[in-house]
Amino acid sequence: MIAIEDIVAEALKEEPVAQSINSILSVMDQLMAKAANPATVNEIAAEAIGIGQIRSRAELILSFLEVRKPQGLRLIK
Repeated sequence: MIAIEDIVAEALKEEPVAQSINSILSVMDQLMAKAANPATVNEIAAEAIGIGQIRSRAELILSFLEVRKPQGLRLIK
């Protein structure tokens, strides 16, 4: 099994994060257009599992970011 740190290091070495995000957003825009088009919506529907994986991975990335947020101060009485 490859350590997550190795995966991240490899990904960052290949392409800047902002460029990766822009590439992903561009592809997502194309997929949204196909999903909105009655002539191509079946192509997207056939890939529902893959689209679910995209969603899960995006949520995982967001959870990594959420952990990094500073916790608020708590008032102890």
